Amino acid sequence: MKARVLTAAFAACLASGALPAEDAAKNYLPDFHGYLRSGLGATSGGGDQSCFQSNGADSKYRLGNECETYMEIVLGKSLWEQNGQSFYIDTRIAYKSGQQNDWEEDPGDGSGSNSDSISGDRAVAAHPYRDSVVSLREANAQFRGVIPGQKRSNLWAGKRFYQRHDIHMADFYYWDISGPGVGLEYWTLGPGDLSVAWIRNTDGAWANGLGTDFWATDGIRPNVVNNVVSLRYANLKTNKDGSLELGAEWGGADLTNGQRNYLFVNADDEVYQRGFDNQNGWMFTAEHTQGNWFGSGYNKFAAQYANGSMAATGNNDTHSHSFSNVNRMWRVIDHGVLVFNSRIAMMYATWYESKKSIDGGTKDWFSIGIRPQYNWSDTMNTTLEVGYDNVAFGHDWAGYIPDPTQPDYIANCAERNNHCVLTKVTLAQQWQAGPSIWARPVLRLFVTYADWNQGNYPQTPGIIPIRDTTGTTFGAQVEAWW
Repeated sequence: MKARVLTAAFAACLASGALPAEDAAKNYLPDFHGYLRSGLGATSGGGDQSCFQSNGADSKYRLGNECETYMEIVLGKSLWEQNGQSFYIDTRIAYKSGQQNDWEEDPGDGSGSNSDSISGDRAVAAHPYRDSVVSLREANAQFRGVIPGQKRSNLWAGKRFYQRHDIHMADFYYWDISGPGVGLEYWTLGPGDLSVAWIRNTDGAWANGLGTDFWATDGIRPNVVNNVVSLRYANLKTNKDGSLELGAEWGGADLTNGQRNYLFVNADDEVYQRGFDNQNGWMFTAEHTQGNWFGSGYNKFAAQYANGSMAATGNNDTHSHSFSNVNRMWRVIDHGVLVFNSRIAMMYATWYESKKSIDGGTKDWFSIGIRPQYNWSDTMNTTLEVGYDNVAFGHDWAGYIPDPTQPDYIANCAERNNHCVLTKVTLAQQWQAGPSIWARPVLRLFVTYADWNQGNYPQTPGIIPIRDTTGTTFGAQVEAWW
């Protein structure tokens, strides 16, 4: 009875205008965004779907080559608005599982899978009911329009995806310093927009070769705090539809007194190092974006150079590290989309990356891929993706090394100072919400074929025999963002 009275009273308020429906929605409904991908697959020789990523490559061509469920839920809300300014709260929760069962829990105690094993080693060791992880990716507040008259200016603090640059078809984030931090972005100054940020990432005990019991025995914090200071100057017009962005990032470790003075000793109690590793370094980036590229497409060309603590940059990791065996990195990237007509469009990407280690080892990675799409209608298309990776190792650069005790063990291409080569081809029939190559959601049926050289080991362990150099998988997947 009380519920009916309250419902009637609320409806009366709406009808009388005391609580307008639009205001009620504005006050209580958050902004809802997100991303998801999920599905199932199998390998022609039997077993779960194998995914293929070349030894030494930091990413893989993803169409028909993703072996996990991944989802992000984004909730945000503007809490105050006045005179073109607003305060906005933004949050993002991410979830990942091996898509093996209905119930897949995060054990929360380190006894189950971690994110890497979900993607790779799940066929060998991951518990099929305890193979998920949950992560808080974003939790920040933004003061939008902080500079009067500049609506895009933004003062922010908290955990945040910070101005990430990626190649979608390879899921390769080549410029990404996301994490907890504070910054002021898009301050129009001269011909461009200036962004300044201080962002944090932390290395674990492994960075200094310490065990998990280090804290209990020595009373010194084993984790090392690393800071990155970022300066970016963007939206510099180069032509009618072209713009340039420049970036300089400095990163370095911030040691405690105990970490600076700790003495590392060997088995003979001889001191071989004083203080934790404390590297610092720079990364410089220049990226040009050309809009209306051969129609309504675009092209991006980027060049990057990094040294010291910033040189170990890889996919989704352009942070600073207190210790890295890599002391120099440079790469050039070109990627974009071509729209030929209403029926045919194509993603493309190519890059070359060179890294050099402290010990003189080298790793040179060349990659090229295309993803053309032909629309049979506004909601159905056929898509082909072809990707090629060639990673050259030299001077004893350490790559992935399989267990040498296995009966089928073969010295891998990294051990042999050789090239690790992988070609992956996927054909997919897709049904999606519109004709654009970016339209989502999309439901797809796919078949994937991969070919690699002996000793590369790009396949998911335990599914395809380690001596094989080809593999075929098939399955279905949904992908969506909103």
